[in-house]
Amino acid sequence: MISQPDPFNIIDLPNGVSEQVRFFGCWLDINQPDVAHFPANPGMATNFSMTNPADLRSIQALIGSFHQCLVAEVHYKYDAGAPDLPHQGDSLATSDKLSQRNLALLPAANPGNAAARTVQQSFEFKNPSNAKTIGAAAPSVRAAVRELRGIDALVFWWGDLPKGTVADVYLPAVLARDALALNPPAHAPVWRVLDDHTLRCAALGDVAFLPLPPAVRERALSGLVTLRLPRGIRHGQIFRCVGQQYTSQRRIVGAFQISVRVSADHERLIIDDKDQLAILEHNLTLMSQTDRWRPIQERLIAQLSERLEGFNVDPGSVAPSPWGAGPHRPVLGGRPGRDEGDRVLRFAGEAMFPLNADLEIDIQAKIRIRSKDIE
Repeated sequence: MISQPDPFNIIDLPNGVSEQVRFFGCWLDINQPDVAHFPANPGMATNFSMTNPADLRSIQALIGSFHQCLVAEVHYKYDAGAPDLPHQGDSLATSDKLSQRNLALLPAANPGNAAARTVQQSFEFKNPSNAKTIGAAAPSVRAAVRELRGIDALVFWWGDLPKGTVADVYLPAVLARDALALNPPAHAPVWRVLDDHTLRCAALGDVAFLPLPPAVRERALSGLVTLRLPRGIRHGQIFRCVGQQYTSQRRIVGAFQISVRVSADHERLIIDDKDQLAILEHNLTLMSQTDRWRPIQERLIAQLSERLEGFNVDPGSVAPSPWGAGPHRPVLGGRPGRDEGDRVLRFAGEAMFPLNADLEIDIQAKIRIRSKDIE
């Protein structure tokens, strides 16, 4: 670590009674689908030099969603009776010195039909028996389960999602009727069974509590949240909601946040959706039939295909590819309602050429730029 060519991330953290805060940053290069790094299930291993190359996957193939951002915290507690460092193998659930927040940024369309206003985000959770806490649950959540000791749960804070939003939670490893049966009577009407593994919340309040059957404890589970926004949302609006993992000890051990940004730039949304569909369909070919993420991936593909159909785009025209659905034609974009001559011309494309080859590009262009105030 001390020899890395990145002086801004080489920082000492002094030990003392006062709180010390330092910020570190890193860029994860996940857009190299031809570079395989990790197996599908690495476990606690950190060295994969002896792994069969056929079993390795690119980082892009291992990220089963569209956008993922991570904010992490390492907390060194100044306590003479506590270890200075987290133990090897510690996770967010087993160490009070580690915490993180997963942030997802998702686009929704307006104007548009119901499919174009649908967004989704996958997530993962696990509740080991030796879990420690990263935060106390809100009193309203503790009150909801005071009669159900020993029950783990997912808690959804709907934030400022607009009235009329419908939320679906898909858990392939959990029977929806079993989860619904665990809900206290006063809270059960919040959810209804949509299919064997999907529950729907059609009347969002401040918070919704979704118990998990004891049978799934000690298992890593995959899930998918789908938000169907109502008509009337406007370009530029941003909505946020939070999901939390809640333990039988009435504590929080994990959380993620979804931010939805409304956009009227349908051309840009179509390009992104086609790229995502191509990549997801390619990644699906790399998954085994028993991979617990496969049902999530299949539903993501189905919902994304419906969204493209909502934009009058045939999803069948998108071929599976780790590079996306390009090459892309020039896109005219800008603020809705402006004349064609005042819109911004953006070029997006791609080029492929052999490695170790000489490349010479000669570009000749005449560009005239004229700007004016727009009232």
